[in-house]
Parts: sequence; C-alpha cells; structure tokens
Amino acid sequence: MAKLWMALVLCQSAAAQSVDGTVVNTVTNIGIPGLKVNVAQGTTFHSVTTDSQGKFHLDDLKEGTWIVRSETTSYGFRPARFAIANGTPATVELKLTPQPKISGHVVDGKGVPVPKATIRLLSPIYSYTGAADADGKFDIHDNLPPGEYLLSATAPQGLKPPDSEKDVGRILAWARTYYPASLLPEGAAKIPLKAGAEVLDLEVKLMAVAAHSIRGVCLNPDGSPVANIKITLGEGRPYPIVQTVTSNAEGAWEFPAVTDGEWNLATKSGELQASQWIDMTGHDLERLALRLSAPFAVTAKIEAEAPQGMPVPRMPSIALAPHVARTGLEGALIAQGMVRMDKLYPGLYSISAPLPPQPFYLDSLRVDGAEITTREVEFSGPATITVGYKLNGGAVRGTVEGCTEGSVWLVPQEPARRFAFFRFAPCLNAGRYEVAATRPGEYYALAVAGEFPRPWIFGIFDQALLDRATRVTVRAGETTAADLRLY
Repeated sequence: MAKLWMALVLCQSAAAQSVDGTVVNTVTNIGIPGLKVNVAQGTTFHSVTTDSQGKFHLDDLKEGTWIVRSETTSYGFRPARFAIANGTPATVELKLTPQPKISGHVVDGKGVPVPKATIRLLSPIYSYTGAADADGKFDIHDNLPPGEYLLSATAPQGLKPPDSEKDVGRILAWARTYYPASLLPEGAAKIPLKAGAEVLDLEVKLMAVAAHSIRGVCLNPDGSPVANIKITLGEGRPYPIVQTVTSNAEGAWEFPAVTDGEWNLATKSGELQASQWIDMTGHDLERLALRLSAPFAVTAKIEAEAPQGMPVPRMPSIALAPHVARTGLEGALIAQGMVRMDKLYPGLYSISAPLPPQPFYLDSLRVDGAEITTREVEFSGPATITVGYKLNGGAVRGTVEGCTEGSVWLVPQEPARRFAFFRFAPCLNAGRYEVAATRPGEYYALAVAGEFPRPWIFGIFDQALLDRATRVTVRAGETTAADLRLY
C-alpha cells in the first residue's frame, strides 16, 4: 500500500512539472504550426516544434520561471514567461505578429536593372540597409516591423555613369532616388507596411543629376602630404561607400562627379584616421585638407545630487554614436565603456547614458564642464563626460486605448535633448503605463505598437509623428496624468 501511495505521489509530481503552450498569429488569431520553440531557464534549454494547431507540450521541467521564445524571423520577437510551482501544470500563450514584406527592383534611367544597388528602408523607429541582387531585385521580410517607411536606392560603386550633357557641358551622376521618383525624402511616397501585409514589385528608377568635383590633399598630423592612400566617399557608417580614389605622390586626390548632399570623406593609415563631413551645394569644392589624426580617449564620471550617506549609482555604460548623413538614422555605436573610451577620432558624436536606478533620474550630460546644448558634440581630443543624476523627478501615468503589446514614448520637446533624455515604458495590464523618475520638463507623449525602440536611434522623430502626440509637462515630485491612443 505504501509503495502504491509513493507511486501516485511521484506520478502527480511528474505530471505537475509540465507546460502546455500555444503559439498564436496575432493577425489571424490562429495557431502557427511547425514552428520551433525554445523554452529556457538559466542554462537549461529545451526545444519543441508546434503541432498542426500551433500547440506544444513539454514534461520534466523544474520549478521556477521559464522563458519561451520562437526561432523565426518572419514574426515579431516577443518572449513569454510562465512559472511552474506548487504542483500545478503550467500553460502559456506566445503571441507573434507576422512581419510585413516588401519587394521590388532598381533600374537606371533607361529601365535597365541595376545589380547590387543599395536599398534603404527608413521609418521613424527602424532602418534597413541592404543590396539588390544581380538582377536589381530586392525582397525584404526578415525582422521588418510594421510601420510607415520611405524607400530609396543608390547606385553601387562601378556602375557606368549616365551620359553627360555635352551641349551644356554638365557632368551627370546617379543620385539617391526615393520611391517613386524624388531626390529628397520630403518628396517621397510613404509606404505603409502593416503586420502580415505584402507590398510587392515596386520600381525605383535612379535619377541622373548634375554633379561637381571635390579636390583636396591628404596630410599627416605634421602637415606633410600622404601619397598613395585610399580616400572614400560615403554617407558614413554603417552605410556602403559610394566612391573610392587614391592620392597621388603629392597627396592630392579628386572625386570628379559628386551629387549635391551631405557626404563623408574618410581615410586610414595604421592607427591614424581622418573623417570630414562636407555639403555639396551646386558647385565644385577645392583645396580640402583631409588631415590624419591619432586616436585619443574620452573618460566619464558621475555627479549625483544625494543626501549624505545615500549610495550613489555606479558609473553607467556611456555610448557614443558618430554622425551620419541627414538621410539616415544614427550610426552604429563605435565606443562604449564604463569609465574610459579609447581609440576615438575627431568628429561629431551623439552621447547617450542609460537611466540610473530609481529614484535617481538623468538630469544632465556635460563635456569638459559645459552642458550639451546641441544634439551632437564635436570631439577633437581627450575630454571628460560628466553624467549628472538627481532625485525628486516627476512621473507620467495613464492608460492607452487598445494597447496590449506596445510602448509609451516621452520625447523631449527640446530637440537637442531627445537623443539622451528620451524615455519609454511598456503598456501593462489593461493598457496601463507609468514612466517614473523622469527629468522635469516639456515632453511629447505618444503610444506606439510593437517592440521597444532601440536606444541608439533616439532623436530622429519627424514632425508628422510628433504632431500626433500629446504634450505633457513633467514637474518635480509630481505625477502627470495622460491617457493616450495607440498609433
């Protein structure tokens, strides 16, 4: 009898250590079949594939909290959690939003396909850069969130330039062209990409425009010329290089055909580098000096306003993002460190610091004692970044109509502060949200569907997005109520 009782206990215990799950398409509300699902707790890892109804089952799981993730790039990524405790089998539902798809092709002025053309999709919260195939075709569907996009294309290096206008003596070159036929993003058609939607067979026809030359010389730090060194022309990292030339024996170089716009000139020799931004505005540029520089370091420190004896937060991980052309998002992070960032070079950078633990809030960022009053700061040599923390911040709290998976953004109304002082929080149960420990000031508040934004692209909001926002005032030590609608 005792043995039978023990067997029943063991059987019940084994049954309790299980989970029944379902993976659901948020657009169709139907289970997703044949999808590989990973279930993890710490270093313990299980994989299972959903059945024809999108269901899965796992046994022999330890008590505690588990995380469920899908292995697919065709759906938006959002993990789910479940807990096993007290001898009760767990259930979990993983909701996945199907990603939209967009495809098309790039042709030149005569309708000939342009192989390897650079394709860019740009929205206020997401940027994609890739290349067309050997037939000028592109198909983008992996990791593409829903949103409203601008589509543009540029010619690859080596593409035969358009025929010059001999009768007027003008040199022509291929320009970045926005769909359907615009040289400026303001004239582009906005392409709405909804969850699961397919926008197919778009055509981008590259436009030929008047071009001008850029001439200059490459110099060492001591002012001597640098011979036989490659100089690149592009829109800055992380985007592809458009043209490459080599300096002559006197260090002189020339780009003979460059269209109007903002461009980055760059070169490198060992640890020495040079980078310079220029604006082409309808005329040649002459006698530019591209001077190589040695790397330098930037250090960081904290100044916290706190009562005596109160612990001060540890130094956060500071990140610097280099300037890129106005037609793109922020560049990739190139420097990140707790106290010291080595191997920086002269140029414009945006600075960001993660938020301190509550109840502190980020109050200021200063470089060599001067508060940052512009979106970007120019570094020309060693410098110190001071991160200022304060107490008694404000909060914004409310509800978001129809928000089950999304986030609320607080965007400083002062453009210079958007990159560093942008705040966001998720929509919680019943669409409720709260953004606490916030720097007092004036903000735009708006709710958006989808995942949290990536912190290194803050500050690129267009006015159309902000026009839909609610204006809120955050006051020290107070909570501001703001009920929002989901966009």
